[in-house]
Amino acid sequence: YVARLRGKLEPDPRNPELILTVRGTGYASQRTGDGVLSAAG
Repeated sequence: YVARLRGKLEPDPRNPELILTVRGTGYASQRTGDGVLSAAG
């Protein structure tokens, strides 16, 4: 599921910048502009 989202949202899905994998936690989304990470796991 996350791979599909990355494929649609990321400019380069192999080097994600918007949806990040956080080991041991889950995923984090990075808001563009302010650089704030929010965990979603």
